[in-house]
Amino acid sequence: MTHGAHDLEFLRAHWWRLPELDALERGALSPEGFADAFIGKWRLDLGRAEFLEAFKHWVVRPFDGVADLLQVLASRHRLACLSNVNALHWERCRELGVADLFDAHYLSHDLGMRKPEAEIYAAVAADLGVGRSDIVFFDDVPANIDAARDAGMKAELVTSPGAIAEALARAGVC
Repeated sequence: MTHGAHDLEFLRAHWWRLPELDALERGALSPEGFADAFIGKWRLDLGRAEFLEAFKHWVVRPFDGVADLLQVLASRHRLACLSNVNALHWERCRELGVADLFDAHYLSHDLGMRKPEAEIYAAVAADLGVGRSDIVFFDDVPANIDAARDAGMKAELVTSPGAIAEALARAGVC
């Protein structure tokens, strides 16, 4: 079955609910296994390689101005990235230079756990060697913000590029 643009928008809106995505982002399922499951579940008229190439490029680019902002912050703060991400999307982030903007990376596919699980926040704080109250966490998912706050971190919901500067000011970072 071939899907049109409307169907692809539906897939993008709902793909995160798939148990296979959970396994992929925990590093428990290979990108190839995910592709096979996704293609089969959605009956896509795509080969595995074609799907994987398209899926990798769902990560397009950082929001405008974010790289500059992170570089300014890096001159005064230690920056860490905690992300629910799979190996393909992280590879794309590396290609785009996103990985270079952070001093440390905590990636769900490497850690075997995902936000908003309490254990992931504890693991990050322990590895960074700082008190949880000294960490300022930003995310675009309310459940992740709640979990970070429950873990003792300062946390700010950021749902648009323009909101980042405001959140930094509220958190006392800038």
